[in-house]
Amino acid sequence: MTDNDHRPGPITEERIFPPMNKEIPMPAVQPPKAPSTPPKGG
Repeated sequence: MTDNDHRPGPITEERIFPPMNKEIPMPAVQPPKAPSTPPKGG
């Protein structure tokens, strides 16, 4: 478990997603749309 020791804090999304994310801005706009919709199971 030393691998995590040398790592600064938890693995943030930015760490999991390389700079490639910048090339695909499409998916970045989709997530915010989900929470925009109201809950149906109210």
